[in-house]
Amino acid sequence: MKCIFVFSVMLLFGCNSDDSSLNKTIQVQPLIKETDEKITASEVEDESIPFFDFDEVILYNNPKHEIELFSGLGNSGDHFLDSLKGGVLFGRCPKDMTDLDFVNKLDKIGYSKQEMKKSSFNLLNEVFSEKKVTSGYAMECVSVFRDIFIFKKRGEIVGVSKICFSCEANHIIGTSANTDNFGMDGDYSKLFTLVHPKKSGD
Repeated sequence: MKCIFVFSVMLLFGCNSDDSSLNKTIQVQPLIKETDEKITASEVEDESIPFFDFDEVILYNNPKHEIELFSGLGNSGDHFLDSLKGGVLFGRCPKDMTDLDFVNKLDKIGYSKQEMKKSSFNLLNEVFSEKKVTSGYAMECVSVFRDIFIFKKRGEIVGVSKICFSCEANHIIGTSANTDNFGMDGDYSKLFTLVHPKKSGD
């Protein structure tokens, strides 16, 4: 397995290593940087290039709170699974399309699986496509990739997209299209409403 996660996230808890410090309530506060300019739909070109050619999409979701996820790292007794969990939740695993063994372990690190309905494919194609915009914004916070989209064609994985809705962050592999502007046309809001309809109305 190529996914290796260095437990640098523990720096979020401070450098004090005694047990009492680890039992304190931890608050992860997002740091947001935003440009003065906002994006409008007219700034996005009508024609877009889809990231993936797919006929099946599997969504994996991990619903646990950040504090529970952070505090649970390293406690399973299985170093391999702990490392994999860290890399998937907080890091850049998978690195590329040769690094897909992690998919078969997602259920063991707290993710549940659901197959996306074919009626959602048009929206998924719209969201997961190359867009050109003239301005945008960026958010900096501790990304927690709770939602992972696995795109398949004839049973083979053709793309992976990890999404952090709270930070509006992503990690996308399997496409030659430019993914830099992903999220700049309300993509995160559209996706969240699609996969978490009950929460989107809160």
